Amino acid sequence: MTTMIREVYDALKEAGVSEQKAQAAATTLAEPTERFREIDRRFDLIDARFDALDAKIDHVKSDLDAKIDYVKSDLEAKIERTRTDLEAKIDTLDAKIDHVKSDLVAKIDRTRTDLETKIDALDTKIDHVGDKIVIRLGSLLVVGLGVLAILMKIL
Repeated sequence: MTTMIREVYDALKEAGVSEQKAQAAATTLAEPTERFREIDRRFDLIDARFDALDAKIDHVKSDLDAKIDYVKSDLEAKIERTRTDLEAKIDTLDAKIDHVKSDLVAKIDRTRTDLETKIDALDTKIDHVGDKIVIRLGSLLVVGLGVLAILMKIL
């Protein structure tokens, strides 16, 4: 379908231009207008495509935001569970350490008591041996004095 600019055609007819030339000129001048309309139509299609792309990008961004929020929430929950598990394990280790420590203290106390008892027994034995030595030395002294007295009488 050929389009022409009616105002140009009418003006050319009034100026005395032939029918064929007026139509040709009005049609030729209309061609750029048709080209501009085609360009506008194509730009409208491109705008529609960009709008569709923007909508898809917004949708993908929204999906990514939701997934990021999910992953973040999941990681925070896992971190919290891990922290809780570690605290429980640390508490268990602390309890075991306290138990071992109290066992060691009890063993040290028993060993100290046993050593003190044995030392007291040794002190008693040493005192007893010392008493025996004093008695024997006393006996030897008495015998020695007796022998000395006898020797003095003899001499």
